[in-house]
Amino acid sequence: MIFREPTLIAVMDCPCKSARKSGCGPVGCCIAVGKDFAPIWLEHCKDRYNAHKVTQAEALELIATMRRSGHVQQAFLKVGTGGLTGVICNCCPKCCVSLDASRIAKKLDKNLYMNAESGYSVEKNAEKCTACGHCAAICPFGEVSMEGGAPVYRKDLCMGCELCVDNCAQKAISLYADPEKVLPLDLDLAKKELAKQS
Repeated sequence: MIFREPTLIAVMDCPCKSARKSGCGPVGCCIAVGKDFAPIWLEHCKDRYNAHKVTQAEALELIATMRRSGHVQQAFLKVGTGGLTGVICNCCPKCCVSLDASRIAKKLDKNLYMNAESGYSVEKNAEKCTACGHCAAICPFGEVSMEGGAPVYRKDLCMGCELCVDNCAQKAISLYADPEKVLPLDLDLAKKELAKQS
């Protein structure tokens, strides 16, 4: 989204963090991209949520900063525009209303989940892994746990957010497109898979 409409990007304070007054920061972390969202934020959310325009480089740096601090990126696309514009939330797993709702719903019914998984699963390189436990500490979905001094990955809980990969100092973790999960939102991969089926 950021690459398709890089000239019109707005950032505003996270409504979830603002409402919860959790002290979690930074607060200014929600991103609107494109002509259908950014102008609305800039006009109507300026006073309440400090909405302001940013450059493509600033938006990308914000996402990188948020990933380092354990925030999960959720993309909300507007179907009517062909998915060219939308919202990217940098969600704190402790503050996010959307992630909370999904956790509660999944406890009631494992198939009731408002967040779509990415289609990827975790793969560990046992030779590189030092069992430091950082992947378990940063995983927002409880997919990684330390058992017997080593990380154990639960594929059924993994949303494929890649935080463990980004934050592994040993580069011992990678993601792979999991054929047992949904087709990843990767246009090149989708084209290949659709070509196989036709």
